[in-house]
Amino acid sequence: MRRYAVGFVALFGVMVVAAGARAEFATFDDVPLAPGTYLNGSDGSGGFTSGGAQFTNLYNPTYRVAAGWAASNLTDIWTPGYWNQYSAVTGGGVNGSPNYGMAFLGSYSPALGQASEFHDGKIYLPVGTEPRSMNVANTAYAVHSMLGGDQFAKEFGGPTGNDPDWFRLTIRGNTSDGNTVATHEVYLADYRSPNPGGDYIATDWLHVDLNSFRGRGVTNLTFALDSSDMGVYGMNTPGYIAMDNLEFVAPSVTRLPGDANGDGRVDGADLALTVANLGLPSGATWQSGDYNEDGKVSLADVMLVRANLGASGGPGSGDPSTPGGGGGPETVPEPASCVLALVGVAALARLRRRRP
Repeated sequence: MRRYAVGFVALFGVMVVAAGARAEFATFDDVPLAPGTYLNGSDGSGGFTSGGAQFTNLYNPTYRVAAGWAASNLTDIWTPGYWNQYSAVTGGGVNGSPNYGMAFLGSYSPALGQASEFHDGKIYLPVGTEPRSMNVANTAYAVHSMLGGDQFAKEFGGPTGNDPDWFRLTIRGNTSDGNTVATHEVYLADYRSPNPGGDYIATDWLHVDLNSFRGRGVTNLTFALDSSDMGVYGMNTPGYIAMDNLEFVAPSVTRLPGDANGDGRVDGADLALTVANLGLPSGATWQSGDYNEDGKVSLADVMLVRANLGASGGPGSGDPSTPGGGGGPETVPEPASCVLALVGVAALARLRRRRP
């Protein structure tokens, strides 16, 4: 009965997750480190926490290889090569803070069941929060490799400087059930500009806005790297990043059941998207029309669109006293009901066609 009661409230109301968002940060300065050291998981703990966020890692004692997140305060930006893998090219954290995070995400995964270099750098956010921003940077190891090449990787730009090389970080926002619902790409190096002066390798902290991740139920972040320099065993560019000041806040957005595209209103575009995905049996997300979040798009989700058609209330407008603040769905004109009836017939036909 509880599931149906929740569905009933969602059908006729506006989902307000929380109000008032005070920012918290994972700065790594709360990780106890002696000067000139790092914490990479060799203690077998599987990770560490900063600001309440959990940073995962994996250490292989046989080969003494660490993957995933480490906390570091190393300042050596000059020494090239693998033995300087725990130094950010910035020489410290954002605004001169001593500690920062860095991750080895790897590039090669051997056969299933074997120890692997690969790690997705998963970060579990504090319960009841969602990400808002972070700062990312290259590591000294990656920068020296891209600038001059090494025994594994090429010099970016090649001998002439004209090779269209690039090094890209993809940040993924995931729900607790493992569905990726938001992504953001950051180029840490890019030599594709037609103007040679436009080529760059990032040597400072880059601010990354993650507001597009909000309101989507993101509970954890994962990361992936790719590069133009690929070989038979995967990416040749060293698969390392640095990160600092991960910002997270309590959810403060209003989610309108039926608002698939997140523009703060429920209209024909949302209805069309929901009907297009009607019958999706599993793996569905809010953005594909699963408003009751049961993993599929069904007629129940179409009913949610119908109940809220014409409602508005965008991000940050959870106060019903605010104009357009999501105080509830507007009255739907009778012609719209006729249109919905016709759409319902089409939807039923679509469902029947999809059934085996």
